[in-house]
Amino acid sequence: LEALLQWQQRDYRLRDDVAKESVRRLLFLAIERGDSKAVVRCFEEIKERYADLVVPFDKILAVGKSYLDLGEFESALLVFRGTAEASFLKDAAVATTLEGLGETVAAARYLERLLMQYPDLPTMRVTRYSLGQKLAAAAAAMDPARAVDEKVGSAAQLRARSLAVFREFLILGPEDRSEEHTSEL
Repeated sequence: LEALLQWQQRDYRLRDDVAKESVRRLLFLAIERGDSKAVVRCFEEIKERYADLVVPFDKILAVGKSYLDLGEFESALLVFRGTAEASFLKDAAVATTLEGLGETVAAARYLERLLMQYPDLPTMRVTRYSLGQKLAAAAAAMDPARAVDEKVGSAAQLRARSLAVFREFLILGPEDRSEEHTSEL
């Protein structure tokens, strides 16, 4: 594997699309073989030269493990953190779909459950704050004379849920108190 990587750099220059596919396959091969050094080397080549290349979830977890095996804890943390955030954003798209269908209550509940399943990373903190803002805005925009729709809830229910989400935001991220958005609370 090491010889293949050196050969490509020393003797010949492959077309970019061919080189990209070769490095991807070498990464998968290194993962399959359990060669942590080769995994990290291939991943770093992908990261530097082919940032648009998508590495599947199971493979990126193996990359993080390879960094751990080599004692590169900070790099492993960055890989795992990035993986968690990307996975969260993919899962959070379900809430956006529910909201688009007018299911405000279901979207909020789904997103709140999802937030509890993931580590408290910046993406999740911003999402929690945004959820509180959306609920508050929806409550403010409601016509009090309108009949209560169970899919949306009443203005009072939305305000109460919004306050609860903001409270969780402040409790779970007290260090965020210095940031500009919490000054509005």
